[in-house]
Amino acid sequence: TKLNSGQAEAMRRLLSSTDQFQILKGLAGTGKTTAMAIAKEQLPSDTVIKVFAATHNAKNAIADRFEMEGATIAELACSEPTKEPNQLWILDEAGMVGSADFEMVMAKAAQVGARVWTVGDTGQNPAIAAGAPTRMLMHNGATVHKLSEIIRQQNKEQKRAVELIADGHGVEALNILHKQGNIHELEDAGSKISAAVDLYMSLPQSRRDKTIIVVGTNAERQDLTEQLRERLIHEGALAKNTDFTQLTNRNLTEVQKNRAENYNKGDLLILHRRHRNYTQLQTHVPYKVLRVEGNLLHVQSPGGRQFKINPAKHDRKEVYTARKSEIAVGDKLRFTSTNKKAGIYTNTYLSCVDIQNGIATVKDSKGQQYELDLSKPQKIDHDWTTTGFRAQGGTNSETILVTSLNPTSARESFYVGISRHKTKHISVFTESIEKLKDWVATSNAQENAIETLFDPHEGWIPAYAGVEKPWQIDEDTWKEMQGSGIHPSLLTPEHLRSVAPTHSPSVRDNELLGALLEEEFLKPRYGTGQEVTTAMRHKLNGTHKVDGKWVDDPERAYNRIAEGGGWIGYGGTDLLSVVAGSPKPSLYCQVKPKTPRIFNEKEVKYETPKGVDQQVFLPHIPDEIAEKIYRRNAISPTQDERAKGVWYVADQYNLPIVVTEGLKKTWSSLSQGHLTVGLPGVTALYRAKDEFNNRLPHRELTAYGQALAKPGRKITFAFDQDTNIASILNVRRDLVRTLELLQAEGVVCKLAPWDPKLGKGLDDVIANGGPRHYNAAIAHAVSPEAEMKRHYRGQYNSITKRVQARLGEDAPKERLDLEVYGYCKEFAEINDAYRFISESDHMRAATPDEKRRYMTAIHDNARRYQQFVNTGKPINLDETAVNMVNHSIGLKLVEEEEHKKALLRPEQRLDDVPQQEQSYSIGF
Repeated sequence: TKLNSGQAEAMRRLLSSTDQFQILKGLAGTGKTTAMAIAKEQLPSDTVIKVFAATHNAKNAIADRFEMEGATIAELACSEPTKEPNQLWILDEAGMVGSADFEMVMAKAAQVGARVWTVGDTGQNPAIAAGAPTRMLMHNGATVHKLSEIIRQQNKEQKRAVELIADGHGVEALNILHKQGNIHELEDAGSKISAAVDLYMSLPQSRRDKTIIVVGTNAERQDLTEQLRERLIHEGALAKNTDFTQLTNRNLTEVQKNRAENYNKGDLLILHRRHRNYTQLQTHVPYKVLRVEGNLLHVQSPGGRQFKINPAKHDRKEVYTARKSEIAVGDKLRFTSTNKKAGIYTNTYLSCVDIQNGIATVKDSKGQQYELDLSKPQKIDHDWTTTGFRAQGGTNSETILVTSLNPTSARESFYVGISRHKTKHISVFTESIEKLKDWVATSNAQENAIETLFDPHEGWIPAYAGVEKPWQIDEDTWKEMQGSGIHPSLLTPEHLRSVAPTHSPSVRDNELLGALLEEEFLKPRYGTGQEVTTAMRHKLNGTHKVDGKWVDDPERAYNRIAEGGGWIGYGGTDLLSVVAGSPKPSLYCQVKPKTPRIFNEKEVKYETPKGVDQQVFLPHIPDEIAEKIYRRNAISPTQDERAKGVWYVADQYNLPIVVTEGLKKTWSSLSQGHLTVGLPGVTALYRAKDEFNNRLPHRELTAYGQALAKPGRKITFAFDQDTNIASILNVRRDLVRTLELLQAEGVVCKLAPWDPKLGKGLDDVIANGGPRHYNAAIAHAVSPEAEMKRHYRGQYNSITKRVQARLGEDAPKERLDLEVYGYCKEFAEINDAYRFISESDHMRAATPDEKRRYMTAIHDNARRYQQFVNTGKPINLDETAVNMVNHSIGLKLVEEEEHKKALLRPEQRLDDVPQQEQSYSIGF
């Protein structure tokens, strides 16, 4: 096995570091265990390696990979470590270890001078016990080595879904899987389980053996197992059932097990350690609870002897309930308890190979056989399915994930469920996609005390007492920056300068004019070889033609800017140079004149350079603000990383970014510790026309938009909260177009809303309401889905209103939608047709299948409809449109019915069904 570059670098650092405690952090499927198994071969020969994990499954996985015995944290707690020199302890799935257990591991390692490598992913299932020590250490300076390249998932979109949910974006990950056809929505929980069983039974045996079925709750796991076993018996894969009594652990906490009041009549108490004062009580024997009396339990042994037990006196014990169950030859099983004397370990995977005279013979994966007396209660369980907690740490070729609408489908559990498979085969079953979205958006992760103490809504409260005005700005600009809540450390000459009024302005002598027009005046139409051409004078004086005559307009003149003065803010670092790996200063800027130009009866409050494409503002970030950003994002970069700058760190840690409009708002947001990129306008990240002003076939991201569009990156848009309807519609259109393109690249987009009463812009909110209001808006940013749908619905209504004015209000929906399709094809994009029509009243009421058939019919008939329109013949186009669309839908239904019949043929497996090609390009 060869390591990729990321694995090799992480292992090099891990092996070369002298730190006693190190963390290897990696997403699910990045090959953490594989890399460490190779790295251990490079350790000195006298190194004594020991492997531990929180669960038996995780322990078994790493022990098998390392070809050595392993132990669980619970087993380590009950024993004293050996004292060989040069020990290395490897703690796998460390994110599942609580604070008390973690402290115990560290203390015992210190006793013997062992180095400790902890391995895991804090984004997966958290510890059941209190605390999240691994995450706390990572946030507070521990030596961390990272793996980020997922190698388990080979399907590009499924890999992207895993990356997204690992970065905290559960809904977006779910949306990708849904779009890929991996999510199956059923009517109810019963149908969901039946559908999962149907899928498993449709697989050939070779694929069944490599498929894991992950179920949210134990109740649904039991239901699915019963249905699946019935089908397997009917198929002949399992033999006849034999009854036995199964012991099921009640999973009480240590505190609960010590209190008699938590026991029920009929419970079975099993002791795992003899008590010196209760020598008659045996270990590994089920004592049945007869009744509870105060703090005592009245129990009975299998032989009929009765005892009184104070459970608090026994420190190693488990409490079980008994239930009737069945076993058959061919069953998949697992032990649910450990008995070292008998060589039995929890979660050892078994298969039943024989049942004779009430004795079941089971065999583990290594060929070891065990005989189970079915006349006695047994601590075994069927292993056809598993829970997300047990699945963590494992890998399979295929996954069937049956989700429940409860905390077992929270982000961490869903992350585990969708990241186990190596092939493209993953099927997720749910009774409600929308409700499942609510659950995967929530987190089960525990907070540490230090995280609880840090309030993400708190920020820097603007305070300027004792701070002197920076020398390079005037008093008006200084007051303006204070009013926008901008941190003084950002008000440096490299960020901001005031420019005094000039009464005889020129591009060469006035900094404001030079910044705005220098590139523009290099264009051929302004002439060459002359100091000032007529075309230049026209631009400076606002000269334009009115009724065929040249007229000077002082209000639109650029000279007006120079004569009033103002401030100029600089773009900081060029984003494209950052992406290229060699950051360079940006020449882009923004000017705020004190006497703004008036153009088309509107005041131009802010100006950007003419003659160049729109760029973005990436301010230089001083150390004081950088530390705010690191603290807000709970990271502790290394000194080497810090030396390369905040934007480098942002790329390495994939930090979330806030995007706003204008330099001043960018500085305000940065002052609160949010990594912020400024736009000169809402259209800065996309374009619909080329450099020659020709409409592009499809809108596309600009070079700067592409540079920001890193898959998995979270971008929160904090645009002005306008109250003017025209402004709202225009901004919404450009925002939605930007969102569409960014989301297509795998960016997680959010919108930060706030009460417009607090102010229009984010700087107004900070000044008027304080930083908490703005920081809360960022922390509680919402999905843009509703805003996008409002735009699509508004566009559909606007287009159909114009069509109805031409064709009449009684035009049928089919004809209206064909007209909308034609309009989008001519003036926008084909994908816009799908988006707009999808938000019509009739489509919102349709099922997903009805929507798909209808949109396919509109697409297939659009050209033919236009031909009918162009003929000019006296045809009833209302009736024709309806007939064409409905005929296409009918043909599609027949085609789907034939496809279903083919699937039901017993001789045809799921693998053999041909996948139909879609010949249309619209987005569904």
